Amino acid sequence: MGVIAVVNQKGGAGKSTVAVNLAACLSGHGKRVLVIDSDPQGTASTLLGIDIWSLDRTMRDVMTGNISLSDLAKETEIKGLYIAPTNNDLSSAEEYMEKHADGGYILKQELQKIDSFDYVIIDTPPNLRILTLNALVACDMALVAVQAESAAVGGIILLQQLMDAVDESRDIKIERRYLINMFDSRANLCKMVDTTIRELYGSAVFKTIIPRSIKFGECYGYGKPISLIAPESIGANAYNNLAEELIG
Repeated sequence: MGVIAVVNQKGGAGKSTVAVNLAACLSGHGKRVLVIDSDPQGTASTLLGIDIWSLDRTMRDVMTGNISLSDLAKETEIKGLYIAPTNNDLSSAEEYMEKHADGGYILKQELQKIDSFDYVIIDTPPNLRILTLNALVACDMALVAVQAESAAVGGIILLQQLMDAVDESRDIKIERRYLINMFDSRANLCKMVDTTIRELYGSAVFKTIIPRSIKFGECYGYGKPISLIAPESIGANAYNNLAEELIG
Protein backbone atom coordinates (compact mmCIF):
# COMPACT_ATOMS: atom_id res chain seq x y z
CA MET A 1 0.00 0.00 0.00
CA GLY A 2 1.48 3.32 -1.06
CA VAL A 3 0.78 6.27 1.24
CA ILE A 4 1.12 9.70 -0.35
CA ALA A 5 0.86 12.99 1.56
CA VAL A 6 0.06 15.98 -0.64
CA VAL A 7 1.79 18.87 1.10
CA ASN A 8 2.66 22.55 0.94
CA GLN A 9 2.29 24.89 3.88
CA LYS A 10 1.25 27.69 1.54
CA GLY A 11 -2.47 28.16 0.97
CA GLY A 12 -3.76 28.26 -2.60
CA ALA A 13 -1.28 25.71 -3.94
CA GLY A 14 -4.10 23.40 -5.01
CA LYS A 15 -3.35 20.48 -2.68
CA SER A 16 -6.95 19.31 -2.36
CA THR A 17 -7.49 19.47 -6.13
CA VAL A 18 -4.32 17.44 -6.64
CA ALA A 19 -5.25 14.85 -4.01
CA VAL A 20 -8.78 14.26 -5.31
CA ASN A 21 -8.07 14.29 -9.03
CA LEU A 22 -5.01 12.08 -8.74
CA ALA A 23 -7.00 9.65 -6.58
CA ALA A 24 -9.85 9.56 -9.10
CA CYS A 25 -7.48 8.80 -11.97
CA LEU A 26 -5.72 6.08 -9.98
CA SER A 27 -9.14 4.53 -9.38
CA GLY A 28 -9.76 4.77 -13.12
CA HIS A 29 -6.69 2.56 -13.56
CA GLY A 30 -8.27 -0.11 -11.40
CA LYS A 31 -6.65 0.84 -8.09
CA ARG A 32 -8.44 0.93 -4.74
CA VAL A 33 -7.74 4.36 -3.30
CA LEU A 34 -8.54 6.04 0.01
CA VAL A 35 -8.44 9.83 0.28
CA ILE A 36 -7.91 11.03 3.85
CA ASP A 37 -9.09 14.58 4.31
CA SER A 38 -6.77 15.92 6.98
CA ASP A 39 -7.51 19.59 6.28
CA PRO A 40 -10.20 21.13 8.53
CA GLN A 41 -11.43 23.15 5.54
CA GLY A 42 -12.85 19.88 4.17
CA THR A 43 -12.16 20.79 0.53
CA ALA A 44 -11.23 17.26 -0.54
CA SER A 45 -14.44 15.96 1.02
CA THR A 46 -16.48 18.61 -0.79
CA LEU A 47 -14.74 17.79 -4.09
CA LEU A 48 -15.96 14.21 -3.66
CA GLY A 49 -19.57 15.17 -3.11
CA ILE A 50 -19.68 15.13 0.70
CA ASP A 51 -21.93 17.60 2.53
CA ILE A 52 -19.35 18.29 5.21
CA TRP A 53 -21.75 20.13 7.54
CA SER A 54 -24.09 17.15 7.83
CA LEU A 55 -21.37 14.71 8.92
CA ASP A 56 -21.86 13.00 12.26
CA ARG A 57 -18.38 11.41 12.17
CA THR A 58 -15.20 12.93 10.76
CA MET A 59 -11.44 12.58 10.88
CA ARG A 60 -11.64 14.33 14.24
CA ASP A 61 -13.10 11.12 15.67
CA VAL A 62 -10.26 9.08 14.17
CA MET A 63 -7.52 11.38 15.44
CA THR A 64 -9.00 11.43 18.97
CA GLY A 65 -9.41 7.65 19.11
CA ASN A 66 -13.21 7.48 19.02
CA ILE A 67 -13.51 5.41 15.83
CA SER A 68 -11.17 3.61 13.46
CA LEU A 69 -10.15 4.91 10.06
CA SER A 70 -11.74 1.88 8.39
CA ASP A 71 -15.06 2.64 10.08
CA LEU A 72 -15.03 6.22 8.81
CA ALA A 73 -14.04 5.53 5.19
CA LYS A 74 -16.94 5.53 2.74
CA GLU A 75 -17.07 4.75 -0.97
CA THR A 76 -17.71 7.61 -3.39
CA GLU A 77 -19.62 7.43 -6.66
CA ILE A 78 -16.36 6.37 -8.32
CA LYS A 79 -15.83 2.65 -7.99
CA GLY A 80 -12.82 1.88 -5.84
CA LEU A 81 -12.43 5.43 -4.54
CA TYR A 82 -13.11 6.01 -0.83
CA ILE A 83 -13.05 9.13 1.33
CA ALA A 84 -12.39 9.61 5.03
CA PRO A 85 -14.14 13.00 5.30
CA THR A 86 -13.74 15.93 7.60
CA ASN A 87 -14.93 19.42 8.40
CA ASN A 88 -13.83 22.21 10.70
CA ASP A 89 -14.37 19.98 13.76
CA LEU A 90 -10.96 18.51 13.01
CA SER A 91 -9.34 21.73 14.25
CA SER A 92 -10.51 20.92 17.77
CA ALA A 93 -8.51 17.66 17.69
CA GLU A 94 -5.17 19.43 17.39
CA GLU A 95 -4.91 20.28 21.10
CA TYR A 96 -5.65 16.64 21.99
CA MET A 97 -3.00 15.45 19.55
CA GLU A 98 -0.38 17.90 20.82
CA LYS A 99 -0.86 16.64 24.38
CA HIS A 100 -0.98 12.95 23.41
CA ALA A 101 2.26 11.01 24.02
CA ASP A 102 2.18 9.65 20.46
CA GLY A 103 0.40 12.64 18.96
CA GLY A 104 2.55 12.71 15.84
CA TYR A 105 1.98 9.01 15.12
CA ILE A 106 -1.81 8.69 15.43
CA LEU A 107 -2.49 8.56 11.69
CA LYS A 108 0.38 6.15 11.07
CA GLN A 109 -1.00 3.82 13.74
CA GLU A 110 -4.45 3.92 12.11
CA LEU A 111 -3.04 3.17 8.67
CA GLN A 112 -1.19 0.14 10.03
CA LYS A 113 -4.61 -1.39 10.78
CA ILE A 114 -5.74 -1.39 7.14
CA ASP A 115 -4.35 -3.11 4.05
CA SER A 116 -7.27 -3.09 1.64
CA PHE A 117 -6.09 -0.19 -0.53
CA ASP A 118 -3.47 0.15 -3.23
CA TYR A 119 -2.99 3.84 -2.47
CA VAL A 120 -3.82 6.19 0.38
CA ILE A 121 -3.66 9.90 -0.45
CA ILE A 122 -3.64 12.36 2.45
CA ASP A 123 -4.74 15.95 1.88
CA THR A 124 -3.05 18.24 4.40
CA PRO A 125 -3.77 21.73 5.76
CA PRO A 126 -1.80 24.83 4.67
CA ASN A 127 0.51 24.87 7.68
CA LEU A 128 3.28 22.81 9.27
CA ARG A 129 1.48 21.94 12.50
CA ILE A 130 0.59 18.53 13.93
CA LEU A 131 -1.90 17.42 11.26
CA THR A 132 0.74 17.89 8.57
CA LEU A 133 3.32 16.22 10.82
CA ASN A 134 1.03 13.18 11.17
CA ALA A 135 0.71 12.94 7.40
CA LEU A 136 4.49 13.11 6.89
CA VAL A 137 5.16 10.52 9.58
CA ALA A 138 2.58 8.19 8.01
CA CYS A 139 3.52 8.55 4.35
CA ASP A 140 5.92 6.82 2.01
CA MET A 141 5.95 9.77 -0.37
CA ALA A 142 5.53 13.50 0.15
CA LEU A 143 4.06 14.97 -3.02
CA VAL A 144 4.80 18.69 -2.91
CA ALA A 145 2.24 20.64 -4.93
CA VAL A 146 4.20 23.59 -6.32
CA GLN A 147 2.08 26.50 -7.47
CA ALA A 148 3.79 28.07 -10.47
CA GLU A 149 4.37 31.50 -8.92
CA SER A 150 7.22 33.57 -7.50
CA ALA A 151 6.83 32.57 -3.82
CA ALA A 152 6.86 28.84 -4.53
CA VAL A 153 10.56 28.12 -4.06
CA GLY A 154 10.97 29.97 -0.77
CA GLY A 155 7.99 28.21 0.78
CA ILE A 156 9.39 24.79 -0.04
CA ILE A 157 12.51 25.44 2.05
CA LEU A 158 10.48 25.49 5.30
CA LEU A 159 8.71 22.31 4.28
CA GLN A 160 12.06 20.66 3.55
CA GLN A 161 13.18 21.41 7.10
CA LEU A 162 10.15 19.62 8.55
CA MET A 163 10.66 16.64 6.24
CA ASP A 164 14.32 16.50 7.29
CA ALA A 165 13.24 16.40 10.94
CA VAL A 166 10.78 13.59 10.23
CA ASP A 167 13.48 11.66 8.36
CA GLU A 168 15.76 11.91 11.39
CA SER A 169 13.08 10.28 13.55
CA ARG A 170 12.43 7.36 11.18
CA ASP A 171 14.41 4.46 9.79
CA ILE A 172 13.13 5.10 6.27
CA LYS A 173 13.37 8.45 4.51
CA ILE A 174 10.33 10.03 2.92
CA GLU A 175 10.45 9.92 -0.85
CA ARG A 176 10.04 13.50 -2.03
CA ARG A 177 8.36 14.31 -5.33
CA TYR A 178 7.40 17.67 -6.77
CA LEU A 179 4.44 18.53 -9.00
CA ILE A 180 4.21 21.78 -10.96
CA ASN A 181 0.60 22.86 -10.52
CA MET A 182 -1.64 25.65 -11.86
CA PHE A 183 0.73 26.22 -14.77
CA ASP A 184 -0.04 28.85 -17.42
CA SER A 185 2.08 28.27 -20.51
CA ARG A 186 1.58 31.90 -21.59
CA ALA A 187 3.18 33.30 -18.43
CA ASN A 188 6.96 33.71 -18.31
CA LEU A 189 6.89 33.54 -14.50
CA CYS A 190 5.36 30.05 -14.62
CA LYS A 191 8.07 28.93 -17.02
CA MET A 192 10.76 30.37 -14.73
CA VAL A 193 9.36 28.55 -11.68
CA ASP A 194 9.18 25.29 -13.63
CA THR A 195 12.80 25.67 -14.74
CA THR A 196 14.01 26.56 -11.24
CA ILE A 197 12.24 23.64 -9.54
CA ARG A 198 13.62 21.19 -12.11
CA GLU A 199 17.13 22.57 -11.64
CA LEU A 200 16.82 22.17 -7.87
CA TYR A 201 15.17 18.75 -7.68
CA GLY A 202 15.89 17.05 -11.00
CA SER A 203 14.21 13.70 -11.56
CA ALA A 204 12.18 14.09 -8.35
CA VAL A 205 9.96 16.52 -10.28
CA PHE A 206 7.13 14.81 -12.13
CA LYS A 207 7.33 15.15 -15.89
CA THR A 208 3.61 15.84 -15.91
CA ILE A 209 2.57 19.47 -15.42
CA ILE A 210 -0.93 20.33 -14.23
CA PRO A 211 -2.32 23.30 -16.19
CA ARG A 212 -4.41 26.15 -14.84
CA SER A 213 -8.01 25.61 -15.97
CA ILE A 214 -11.45 26.99 -15.10
CA LYS A 215 -12.67 23.38 -15.14
CA PHE A 216 -11.05 22.78 -11.77
CA GLY A 217 -13.23 25.52 -10.29
CA GLU A 218 -16.28 23.75 -11.69
CA CYS A 219 -15.20 20.57 -9.90
CA TYR A 220 -15.85 22.26 -6.56
CA GLY A 221 -19.31 23.37 -7.64
CA TYR A 222 -20.30 19.90 -8.88
CA GLY A 223 -18.58 17.97 -6.10
CA LYS A 224 -16.90 15.73 -8.66
CA PRO A 225 -13.34 15.25 -9.94
CA ILE A 226 -12.45 16.52 -13.38
CA SER A 227 -12.40 13.01 -14.83
CA LEU A 228 -16.19 12.96 -14.37
CA ILE A 229 -17.21 16.50 -15.36
CA ALA A 230 -14.76 17.06 -18.23
CA PRO A 231 -13.06 13.77 -19.12
CA GLU A 232 -11.65 15.06 -22.43
CA SER A 233 -10.24 18.30 -21.01
CA ILE A 234 -6.54 19.13 -20.80
CA GLY A 235 -6.81 18.99 -17.01
CA ALA A 236 -8.27 15.48 -17.02
CA ASN A 237 -5.62 14.33 -19.47
CA ALA A 238 -2.89 15.81 -17.28
CA TYR A 239 -4.10 13.94 -14.19
CA ASN A 240 -4.42 10.73 -16.15
CA ASN A 241 -0.80 11.18 -17.25
CA LEU A 242 0.22 11.88 -13.65
CA ALA A 243 -1.49 8.68 -12.47
CA GLU A 244 0.29 6.67 -15.15
CA GLU A 245 3.62 8.27 -14.24
CA LEU A 246 3.07 7.47 -10.57
CA ILE A 247 2.08 3.87 -11.23
CA GLY A 248 4.95 3.43 -13.65
